[in-house]
Amino acid sequence: MSRDSIDVLLQPLGFTVDVIEAPLAKYQPEIIVLITNIPDSVKLVEGHIQNLWRKHVKNPPKIIVKHIDAPWREETVEEYMEAFNEAVEEVSRMEDAKGKDINWHVGTAGGTNLMGIASAMSAFTNRFSAFYTNPGSKYPLLADTPGELIVELPMFSNLGPAFKSLTRKPRTLKIMRFIAEEGPVTVDVITKMLNGTPQNTSKGIMPLKSSALITESTKGNWVATTFGRTVLAQIEPSE
Repeated sequence: MSRDSIDVLLQPLGFTVDVIEAPLAKYQPEIIVLITNIPDSVKLVEGHIQNLWRKHVKNPPKIIVKHIDAPWREETVEEYMEAFNEAVEEVSRMEDAKGKDINWHVGTAGGTNLMGIASAMSAFTNRFSAFYTNPGSKYPLLADTPGELIVELPMFSNLGPAFKSLTRKPRTLKIMRFIAEEGPVTVDVITKMLNGTPQNTSKGIMPLKSSALITESTKGNWVATTFGRTVLAQIEPSE
């Protein structure tokens, strides 16, 4: 981690507190946000960080707790997302974060299924990186390396670059729209649609490819990924 950045873990928490160890080991966050309805679980996490889990971090992270009501109700997702947004604003105003890039890490495992859904939706909305934590009890060989239980979810990491690709240059958005509607298509077909040059077409394609919005088939044709269609729908919702 650079001195000009800070790592923040945003994590749903239920009765099972072991879900915190893996991201603690992998990301070594300076700040942990726990969204929960179980105060006793927070105390357990604090105790483990001070003792068993202290081997994973140089300094104990600051812990922010956002309480929600019973997490199995119709209102749970909205309440969770409100708590998530409050935490993001709070962290952004903290002295520890001033003048630094914040690396947000959003957990999607922990608590109820509704909490996991809300956490994933919050990551998507804020375009934050997200991950899933495999249960340590299923992987005894990873007991000494809990960080390996983390499964990164690249789709969430690509959201920021994807939106930038589609909103900053009209040509890139035009290419994306064309591929989504007409694909699979070749570079030649795209160039003809643009009435441009292969070089300009390639420049327009590059950010789409690097953001995983499109992919190239074995025959050299470009097609929109499911992720690409999802992001495009956010920018151009169907009427």
